[in-house]
Amino acid sequence: PGLTKLADVAGMNNAPNTYAFGFLLGPRINAAGRIGGSGLGVKLLACRDTDEAAGLALRLDEMNQQRKKIEDGIRIAAIDRAADNENPVLILHDKDWHEGVIGIVAGRVRERFGKPALIIAMNDDGTGKGSGRSIPGFRLGNAIIAAHQAGILEGGGGHDMAAGFTVKADKITQLQGFLNDRLMTDLNGVIPQVIHKASGLLSIAGCKPDLADWLDRLGPFGSGNPEPRFVIPDCRIKSAKFIGEAGAHLSCRLDDGSGTLNAIAFQAGGTPLGQAVSEARDGHYLHILGRVRRDRFRGGNAMQFEIDDVAVPPLAFAR
Repeated sequence: PGLTKLADVAGMNNAPNTYAFGFLLGPRINAAGRIGGSGLGVKLLACRDTDEAAGLALRLDEMNQQRKKIEDGIRIAAIDRAADNENPVLILHDKDWHEGVIGIVAGRVRERFGKPALIIAMNDDGTGKGSGRSIPGFRLGNAIIAAHQAGILEGGGGHDMAAGFTVKADKITQLQGFLNDRLMTDLNGVIPQVIHKASGLLSIAGCKPDLADWLDRLGPFGSGNPEPRFVIPDCRIKSAKFIGEAGAHLSCRLDDGSGTLNAIAFQAGGTPLGQAVSEARDGHYLHILGRVRRDRFRGGNAMQFEIDDVAVPPLAFAR
């Protein structure tokens, strides 16, 4: 009954799939642990009483909303600071940041700037808990272990793309220099450009429910099985607007001549991606990279394209 009640709270109206577990159920179960109540998710999963499960599901949903607000506040502050940071490795810290969401924020900052990002939540005693996300070619876990061995960190470890660590406030500047040098050595002095891989070209007319369902059966997706992404070339942007709290996301319609399609770019507010799409809304053309989705909010056979990035075609603004 626990998962059933949680699905009701999350507004699920279909059989659970990878999207439901990854974006609807999972975040609600994890939310309690992120903000200080890890036992609540376990209690829900083990619960046998329907009424008790309903109450637990509501509490987890409330905690997930709280987690989102905490995360959004830290993300906005971190991105503002990172915009003026010229280091090849971004290290950002604050005593008011919650350590339960710093890993998520590190990932957002890394995506936004294309650099390794380390976010540190400082405690009153001058010790910080940090979480980092890396880029291909820079083995962050090894770098964190080396920093610990060099006496810079109190502890830490991880793998190539993510790491966690503990650091004293008076060692952060030294950590910055150490990781900058390590990155430039690992990458031969060149920070790589962000490169996206696409599975193929697609027209809006081809974005059908059958395709979305077939792609969904290829999951679950992850580092060893990346989700297919497609390019819809030569699209015109219509009805672009920022939505969500503080305009965090961008919603628009795409038109490639074969039809029109709803699209959304999550966390695009205040980013070059959001700016590029917003400025192209007067009929200019863009190549659009992203994922084919069923529109979970509209339901039925409604489709949606989830935008990851855009590119300006040659001479697009001269058409």
